Order: sequence, then C-alpha cells, then structure tokens
Amino acid sequence: MKVHVLDKDKKYSERILAFLREKNVGIDEVGNFDVLLALLYKDDTEMGFKIAEASTRGKYVLVLAPAGFEPKGIREKSKFLTLKYFTGENLLEIVSAYVAKRERGNLRRFNFVIDGEIANYLNHIQRDYGKSKSDFVRELIKKEMKNKHIEIGKFQQAKK
Repeated sequence: MKVHVLDKDKKYSERILAFLREKNVGIDEVGNFDVLLALLYKDDTEMGFKIAEASTRGKYVLVLAPAGFEPKGIREKSKFLTLKYFTGENLLEIVSAYVAKRERGNLRRFNFVIDGEIANYLNHIQRDYGKSKSDFVRELIKKEMKNKHIEIGKFQQAKK
C-alpha cells in the first residue's frame, strides 16, 4: 500500500510523512497511490478536484480538516471518502487508525497448507501472544522483505 500526502500549505505534511516512514508505510510522491491523505485548511477548488478525482477512481481518501473548519464541498457520499476533523494533538492518531484500517481492507486470501508441527506452533503464537496466525505470518514476510531491501508496495497485483 502506498500513501500520498497532499498538503498545499505544508503545515503538517513533514510530520505525517515522518510518522508513515517510521511505521514502514509506503510513500508515494508521483501519483501512484492507494490512499490519499488530503489536508484541507480552507475551501479550495483545486484540492477539491484532486480529492473528488481520487475517490472517483476508487482510491481511498482521508480529508483532514482542522477542528472548527467546515469544508463546503466535502461530503461523505462514497465508501472511498472519509472526512475527519483534527487538532495538533490527535492528527497522527487519526492517520494511524485510517492507514491501519486501509491495510486490513486490502488483504487478499489464499490457501496455506502446513504440517501439524507448524500448526501447533501457530496455535501457540495465537494463544500466548494474542496475535492472529495471519498477522504473525504477514509480519514474518514483511520482515523478510525488509531484510532483502524490497520496498513494501513494490509488487503490483497481477493483471488477469
């Protein structure tokens, strides 16, 4: 998953980008993104167009507006568009929750056949660490990708 941050006034973008890098979330700088985080401080036609275009293309969009500002053209009429109000204190909490939800929402399913010993081990992980088997295996794969210096989000879904 790649995230693009759109912040015309550059008030919070560096803080958000640093946070996303720390969480190993892929950052997009050229327009090839899965999630758009748009910070909107005032009504802005250009920003509104970019937000509308992304959500129309089926990209998930989180519009972040400062508490107390009511954007005129932004309404949640799509499953791809979310509007949240932030303060300086809760901004990263909102971003974190949204990105985590989008990561979970983009999961793919496949069959994974294992022997009894591995199944017992995964049951042990689940019981003793409170971590799902799937989360454990995903973390192992991401760790392996990181060790091999493979950028998360590098591989695109195969075209049918």
